[in-house]
Amino acid sequence: MDGNKKVTVAVRVRPILRDATSHAHMQEKFELEAVRRTGDTSLKVELQRQGEPTRSSVFNFDHIFDQESTQLEVYEDAVVDLVDAALSGANVTILAYGQTGSGKTFTVLGDVKPNPLENDLLTHESGIFLRVLSDLTEYRAGRRRGASTSLLGSVVWKYTMKTFVTCSVEAREHRHPR
Repeated sequence: MDGNKKVTVAVRVRPILRDATSHAHMQEKFELEAVRRTGDTSLKVELQRQGEPTRSSVFNFDHIFDQESTQLEVYEDAVVDLVDAALSGANVTILAYGQTGSGKTFTVLGDVKPNPLENDLLTHESGIFLRVLSDLTEYRAGRRRGASTSLLGSVVWKYTMKTFVTCSVEAREHRHPR
């Protein structure tokens, strides 16, 4: 992340759901691709209505992830620098925004193991939140003796006019040299 830049915007195009059972998701299987990545930072949106010519617009963003992008690619390209900035003392916010069903929950939480304390915390499908926690845990384990750490994090959902705090983490550890 550019040190002078205050806001970066990443866009992820959700793939068509293969296992979807809802009417809206089943309809996706028969629709044309309307959003397409056209470059590293550009996205083309096409609107096609019956009997009308196709209208298209191109938009530019800092990061674009298409239907083939993995959770790890999203994390490494758009988030890991924010973790480094936070560990250097900066305040960081990661905001997932979009309509219902657009993939926000999957990107943030991903596939959560039934018991994440078994073996490795991360899976191939783990989202941003678990990857941030994993990196912070590794940092904490590797820092020098006598250092102090204070972490505060939360996952908050805003839906319609209601706010839900899904997870809140506060960890403070102060060690003194012996």
